[in-house]
Amino acid sequence: MIPMVDLKTQYLNLKEEIDPALEEALHGCAFVLGPNVQAFEREAAAYLGVGHAVGCASGTDALLLALLAAGVGPGGAVIAHRAGRGTGAPNRGGNARARGYQKSTRGRCAGTRIQELG
Repeated sequence: MIPMVDLKTQYLNLKEEIDPALEEALHGCAFVLGPNVQAFEREAAAYLGVGHAVGCASGTDALLLALLAAGVGPGGAVIAHRAGRGTGAPNRGGNARARGYQKSTRGRCAGTRIQELG
């Protein structure tokens, strides 16, 4: 079997940096919205060259936040590739309709089929 990601090797290469950070977070009991998250958001914004960055708990939360920021809400529709469960995010919090597409490559024509998600 060929592993997709060798997490153990990656961890061992960064162990001296990771372990103290984990210990600090555990001792401070700051698991959510603590100083580490604030530092991450500042550093991500600086790295990306933007004014702000927001850490999210999941990809679904990130999609929902982006949709809300774009003004997608009740009565709106979103077309998203049917890549996973996150494409249903508009239904969970934004009250918009999620429409997924799948490409068909039969013959020489590539068609797109739109279907309701969620």
